[in-house]
Amino acid sequence: MRLTLRRPIYSGHIARAQGDEGNVTCYSSGMPATPQDWNVVVNGAWNLAILTPSGISRRLLQLPEGTPIQVLVSVDQPGAIRIGHEGSLITPSSGRLFVEPSDEFTVQSLTNAAVIAQRALQSLPETPVSAAGVNIKFGFDALPDTVLDLVASPLDDALADGHYTIEGRHVRRTVQWQDGLLNIEIDERNNASGVISFNFHRASTDPQALRAWLGRVSEMIPVADTLMATMTEAGE
Repeated sequence: MRLTLRRPIYSGHIARAQGDEGNVTCYSSGMPATPQDWNVVVNGAWNLAILTPSGISRRLLQLPEGTPIQVLVSVDQPGAIRIGHEGSLITPSSGRLFVEPSDEFTVQSLTNAAVIAQRALQSLPETPVSAAGVNIKFGFDALPDTVLDLVASPLDDALADGHYTIEGRHVRRTVQWQDGLLNIEIDERNNASGVISFNFHRASTDPQALRAWLGRVSEMIPVADTLMATMTEAGE
């Protein structure tokens, strides 16, 4: 099957899933998809003695002293603290900084998350860093047939002939995009539900290069949307 890229048709606003009402149409094929796990990640040796709630408030959120913020702590098991403020959740750890929208998935909410990560790179330039990524995922209760065709392989028939039951299928492609890489993945579960994921990855030890990468979020979402339309409308 040969794919032809479709033009971008992103609507500019995708709401966070809320049960059945969370299914949204995010591209022109009209297939329902639920946005999942939109986030920004910066890998590095972050100093948790600096990235305390007050340090995050001052350095990453740039809030006046005394401004209320949410501090979320796991009570059932050990886990990292999470800081919430105005639609963003920040989770620092010694190996990465994780920032995600907390209320809805939109170009603006993901851009806000990227800005917070950019401030971390700017305010803590001495932090050894290795990479930054922007993740955009969409879940399907039932993957479109055109997407199922893309994950099909002659190996499936061979396994079936051997009386093996396939519980899941996965395909991944990595392509160059701008100064980094775009990882495209399709995960199919045994009930034909699944996830299409886009990971915009930039490896660099230069904080300035990673800041520039995170400044391209507004370009990344239309790229993901175009590829979604391409995959779901293939063969039409």
